[in-house]
Amino acid sequence: MKTLIVLLALATASISLNAQKSQPTYVITKNDTIFFKKLNEGVYNMKGVTVSNQKVSIPNHEVLAYSNHGKRMDKMPLYLDNKNTGNYVMMELVFNTSKIRVFKYEYYNALMECTDAIFSFYTENQCIQTQINPNLAQIKNTILEFKVAAQPLLTSE
Repeated sequence: MKTLIVLLALATASISLNAQKSQPTYVITKNDTIFFKKLNEGVYNMKGVTVSNQKVSIPNHEVLAYSNHGKRMDKMPLYLDNKNTGNYVMMELVFNTSKIRVFKYEYYNALMECTDAIFSFYTENQCIQTQINPNLAQIKNTILEFKVAAQPLLTSE
């Protein structure tokens, strides 16, 4: 019985690892989109080996979006208390439908000595709401509220 459980756990782990590998690794800049075999995210540059075996280094300030290890990151405006700060940061795309996108930005909160997360909800490239450290139920409720509000009214004519 233990052997069966271990085999199932290994099979599940290998499937999830293969799912991450199947996602393309790329960097989007203002002028180009580059696909990579291997990509390393650094403090100042992104360095990697392209699919044509060239070594490439791209300064982080030129990166508009990238995908690495199954995560999609986009340079988005940072909103605090639903107000634009004027700063742009890399945020992880955590939920996406045709009507709403949810991005997560993590940062170190020195006062609380922990990592905090800001979730930004976008529709048509407009930030409609931000939440700091929400739980999963709060995120789901916000998405459901928006979907209900966005539904056209049905009329019987």
